[in-house]
Amino acid sequence: MRRLLLTLSALLMLLPVGALAAPPRASFSAGNDLLAASSSPGNAYVAGATVVVTAPVAGDLGAAAGSVVIAAPVAGDELLFGGSVSTRAPAGGDLRIAGGSITIDKPIAGDLVALGYSVHDAGRAGGSVFIAAVDADVSNGAVGPVTIYGNTVSL
Repeated sequence: MRRLLLTLSALLMLLPVGALAAPPRASFSAGNDLLAASSSPGNAYVAGATVVVTAPVAGDLGAAAGSVVIAAPVAGDELLFGGSVSTRAPAGGDLRIAGGSITIDKPIAGDLVALGYSVHDAGRAGGSVFIAAVDADVSNGAVGPVTIYGNTVSL
């Protein structure tokens, strides 16, 4: 018994301290009309008929709704699905959007991928841009390469 306790104690000492720390918690929210007004210490996942995010997100954000509005900064990547999607705050990572009407107003630190009927990009991407839309409007360009497929393209 004593030998077993000594072996377990030795193994515990070999574990890095970070392995014992709790990872940041993720927040999950769902509802018909959802206003996410409290900040998330980790990743945030929201879904509903209408989703409005008004508090900063420290990690990644995933949102799916008929109407999505992001009005607070997101430190990580964003993955957004909706009939109408609007980002009015900076994205700290990559931005991936699929929707009918897409509006991007603030800068994106990483890459932008947008698939939709109408895409209006007034933010500046820090990486590459890929847009496939019937109507595409890009007004501030990107640091990396820009690829746009569409019927009407405005630069």
